[in-house]
Amino acid sequence: MENHFTKFKTIRPDPAYTARSRGYILSAPQVAREPFSIRTALTRAFQSGAAFGLSAALIFLLASGLSLLNKEVLAPAVLSALDPQSLHSELDNLNIQFKIAQLSYYDTAPQKVAMALNEASANAPASDANKTTSHDTSL
Repeated sequence: MENHFTKFKTIRPDPAYTARSRGYILSAPQVAREPFSIRTALTRAFQSGAAFGLSAALIFLLASGLSLLNKEVLAPAVLSALDPQSLHSELDNLNIQFKIAQLSYYDTAPQKVAMALNEASANAPASDANKTTSHDTSL
């Protein structure tokens, strides 16, 4: 591992690349710092304050607009769903529907069971019938 690190120390960039990069860096324009003045300090402070104030105003307008939209458009639907009286009537209707489905099942179930037993007894081989009766007598 140490051998690899010592190899990294010997790595050098290509001399042509070094000369070209140094030339690009040194040919870049050098910007002199402006001397401090109260006018530039106040201008920068005003710009920062204006940007912050406009951002806060935009956030406030968006939030108030969304709450107004929620209050006028979405709230009636949500509140009507939470009305206890409508919930009770909906629950009663649901219970009635379950009872009707259960009654219709109980109405048709005995007929279906009788048909299935008749088919099973008609299709059962004679040897299976004897085995069944021998088990029934042992009980």
